[in-house]
Amino acid sequence: MKKIFIICMIFLFLILAIYGYKFLTNGNNKNIENIGEIEGFILEIKNYEVEANVTINSNKNTNTYRLKQKKVDNYQVQEIASNDEEKGIIIENEGNKLTIKNTKLSLEKFFDNYDEIAKNSVGFDSFAKDYSDSDDKEITEDDNYYIVFVKIKNSKNMYVENKTLFINKKNNNIEKIEVRDVNNNKTIVIEYTKFQIL
Repeated sequence: MKKIFIICMIFLFLILAIYGYKFLTNGNNKNIENIGEIEGFILEIKNYEVEANVTINSNKNTNTYRLKQKKVDNYQVQEIASNDEEKGIIIENEGNKLTIKNTKLSLEKFFDNYDEIAKNSVGFDSFAKDYSDSDDKEITEDDNYYIVFVKIKNSKNMYVENKTLFINKKNNNIEKIEVRDVNNNKTIVIEYTKFQIL
């Protein structure tokens, strides 16, 4: 009888530990049940920490960069480095104060009240804002992904006409954003290696 009690207690402890870990740790612990929950899921993400490989396609060449970004409330920091360099560019944004640092050259520049410069087109919050503002958006799904398409409202940049977000259906992880130009060519591809919701 005592053995059965101990086994039951161990089993109960394991269940509580698994569920407790899921709900007490930061990260994507929201379970998306169906396609109808995608919009709320996107718009509820306010704070996050990500790492990604960003590929930029131009007319002449293709470059890939490593991106690290953290956004908490009104503060955002982003580091961009080429894949063959350890040091890169750090962009800190708090409110409308922007600081740009080149760690390789030990340079630093401050900007105040520059809202246009402070806009971050590769940040996830940029996608969420574009989605919220757009009149032309669509959520579909295939066997593996929830696919969120948004046409940028009043886009003045011919290289950023629309964006498509891919959310893995199996684990609810945000995996990729594709940015396309007016000719529907991929101009930027952001592939997340880490996407942690804070």
